[in-house]
Amino acid sequence: QRNVAVIQILVNDRPYDGDDLSPEEATSLVAQEFRVDGWEFSIDRDAVPEAADWPVFVVTLGGLFILGKPIRDNLDAWKDLAKRFGALVRRLRARLGPVRLDDEGCRLLAFESVYEAFGESASTIEELGVLAVRAREYSTRDATSLTHHPDTVSAHAFRVNDEILVLAIVKSSGSVTLLHREDLSLYGF
Repeated sequence: QRNVAVIQILVNDRPYDGDDLSPEEATSLVAQEFRVDGWEFSIDRDAVPEAADWPVFVVTLGGLFILGKPIRDNLDAWKDLAKRFGALVRRLRARLGPVRLDDEGCRLLAFESVYEAFGESASTIEELGVLAVRAREYSTRDATSLTHHPDTVSAHAFRVNDEILVLAIVKSSGSVTLLHREDLSLYGF
């Protein structure tokens, strides 16, 4: 399993969209959204050049050590984290406009959608794998940064209750589609 403790999110820089906010006011507005649920975060306004087509803040969420543990080993903690993260993403999109999530953020949204589809009947959820397709890449100083490949579509495979395969498609913009369920039980073949 991956040992990831951070998630990167690109958040729309509203002063560039015509809002009459100073850079400091815009930074404060973004920070407010992350303080609502007590997220540990940092904001970098300088990660994207001012001449960029889509000026954004790069927000890094920290303290997410649960992401280093398999879902199967701590379903309740994953459920709570995914629910909080999903609410944050929806709030950001509603109040600040477009966002982009890194692979770990997409992973949490995929898990949240699978758990919501099954609810309490999901006694186990196992992550089987992910395939990420980068729609485009941009020249940046750091090829591993989300600013280098903000537009991604990923397919996440999960096994629910040891007998149902679920594929969830997630765009880095935060939209999720539960694409397919397949019965893997003895009677499903």
